[in-house]
Amino acid sequence: MIKQYTAAVIQAGSEMMDKDKGVDKAIRLIKEAGENEAKVIVFPEAQFDFDPVGHYARKDIFKLEVDETKRE
Repeated sequence: MIKQYTAAVIQAGSEMMDKDKGVDKAIRLIKEAGENEAKVIVFPEAQFDFDPVGHYARKDIFKLEVDETKRE
């Protein structure tokens, strides 16, 4: 059986070098997407641009894990 999910693709500017403001903005956008029944939310790769140099070197920043044992 194929399941369908609503996806929210966020296109919003980052809060350059302001971690607290960036996190607050992300939380607001995630809540808004959830209120519109999104089950998958995608942000641009540079949405969380708190450290404009260091984050490109870390591979764990954009890691996605899926637990296949919890399938319905």
